Formats: sequence, structure tokens, C-alpha cells
Amino acid sequence: MASRGILISLAALVSACLTGTISDGAAPAASYSLSAYNCSKMNCEPPFQSRKGVWSAATQDRAEMETGIPFHLGVASGPTFYGKSIAAVQGDSVTLSNHIQMANFEKWTRALEEKVIGPASVEVYLFDTLTIAGGDGVAYFLPVYEVEGTFASSGEKFLDPWTALCFGTTPRGGCGPKIWESHGGASSVHEFYQPKPTEMLQFRFGEHFQYFVNFYSRILAPGARVAAVLPGLIRDDETVDFVIKLVGVSITDKDGKEIVGAKVVSDSGVEYKVLPPRTAQ
Repeated sequence: MASRGILISLAALVSACLTGTISDGAAPAASYSLSAYNCSKMNCEPPFQSRKGVWSAATQDRAEMETGIPFHLGVASGPTFYGKSIAAVQGDSVTLSNHIQMANFEKWTRALEEKVIGPASVEVYLFDTLTIAGGDGVAYFLPVYEVEGTFASSGEKFLDPWTALCFGTTPRGGCGPKIWESHGGASSVHEFYQPKPTEMLQFRFGEHFQYFVNFYSRILAPGARVAAVLPGLIRDDETVDFVIKLVGVSITDKDGKEIVGAKVVSDSGVEYKVLPPRTAQ
């Protein structure tokens, strides 16, 4: 399995792309974008589906990609590839679903060698403009997310599935995500996650600021790069299914102490319920 350091470096790259979008002003103040794709060619140029729209409490949308075509590696073993990816948003909930199956190929040397995307990937970006009252000066906006999902494998474990959650209130410096990854044939996650106060989650009372969150799930070759020939015929079947829901937010000082009486006003209409801070994880 790819090391956590490798996964975080990939996530940082995605985050850099995301923050560039924000700083360039390409995304509306209260918006979403969804993408789902599966690689199906040797150069890993995937079929791709994406959707964009205005994010609100009533938002319901999904992007879905399904392929069932040869994985063109030009070997006599008759390689096959199947993938299905779904990214969906429903109000304050996000669903990420990936399934990929690859079988009967002898060599896989350059299919992902220069790519950071995986054979199957789904992404959901949410952007919102907020104003917070009830205090003075600088404070910290700490979202609370409930994360529930499963990883399952029925293959020989040549692929690594994982899911990441990345967020911030400023485009400075990218962001460091929370990452969940498979640790064997099957595993599950159910937890509430809240970050610690950092510069990336800083805001000033009474001023508009843009909050963004990026959820994404990938199924990758180990280490995200394939540089060796895999011996013999193989089969790998990986599935990732996650639901991530915004439960609320905490407004704190730099030490994580609650600022009582803070109120969040959202341009999107999504309700940000203000909660006492949870124990940092």
C-alpha cells in the first residue's frame, strides 16, 4: 500500500489546484462541482463527467461514470477493465462511490507512471461565502463532519483505495487533508472529525470570507506510479463507498476555546449549526 506520506503529497497537489481556482475567482460564492472518471486507456486519459451548479440546502445532483471496455495494453492475455464512479451532493451530505475491476493482463508499466489520478476517482467541491457575527477580530471556523463508509477488496490487492477530506477559509498555502485508506481486504470508518484551529481556517468577524471543502476518493496503483512489470495474470476488484455530512461548526479562538454567541450567515442557504468544539483529533 502507498505510504501516508505519498497520499498526503497527492492530496496537497489537488489542494493546490483547488486553491488556484478560488484565488482566480472562477468559482461562484455559493457553488458546487462534481466529477467522476475512470481511466480506460494506456495513457490514462479518462472518460469524464462533471457537473456544476449553485449550492443550497435543497441541492440534489450527481455525476456518474461507468465503463466496461478493454484496458488497452496490447498484450495477448485479453485485458478487461470495468469501473463505476459516482459523486453526489444532497444539501449538506456528499456521497463518494468508486468501484473498479481489472483482470487478465500481464504487464502494467506505464499506465499511471506520470499520473496522480487513479483508474477510478470521484470529487466534490463545495464553495460558500459566509459572514460570522458575535465577536471582534480574528477567530477560527472549525467544521464538524460525520464520515461513514467502507472499503472492500476481492482481488489480489494491486490497487489502493482511499478517501480524503480537505477544507479551508483561505487560499494561502493549500490545505492538509484528513485521509482514510484501506488497510486490508475490507475495512470501515465511522467517525466525527473536526480540525484544530489553523491559519487555513481563520476568519475575521463581520467580514465576508469564502469557505471551501473538497471531498475526493481515488483507487490508485500502489504508490500512485507503476514502474515494474506485474508477473502473470492478475485480477483486482476494489470498492470504496462513503457518505460525508456537515454536522455543524465551532467558532473558537486560536487555542480552540469556544466563542459563545457567534452566528453564521451563509450566502448559500445551507445551515451551519454552531456547536461547542469537539475534542481535537
